[in-house]
Amino acid sequence: VDQAWGRAFQHAAGRDLGLIQARNGEERACRRDQQGRGRLRGAIGRVRMHLAETYLRDPTLKLLAVSMLLGYSEQSAFHLAFRKSHGCAPGQWRRERTP
Repeated sequence: VDQAWGRAFQHAAGRDLGLIQARNGEERACRRDQQGRGRLRGAIGRVRMHLAETYLRDPTLKLLAVSMLLGYSEQSAFHLAFRKSHGCAPGQWRRERTP
């Protein structure tokens, strides 16, 4: 009986260990995916800010138009992202750089 319990325990423990290892593999893959998405988000943000600078140099474009061209749903979201990236508001940046 003791041997039967021992074999059953080893089998269950081995199965559980296999599940844990598989789960750890999934978690690592998930972390890699998240890191990849984070890098992609960062790249998209940098491109958006570069385009924002280009658009802001055009005095005929309103700030709302710039935010819409960049894909922001609201001007306030663009304003916050630009301020975070550049340390000043888009309007201030424009005034300091356009003649």
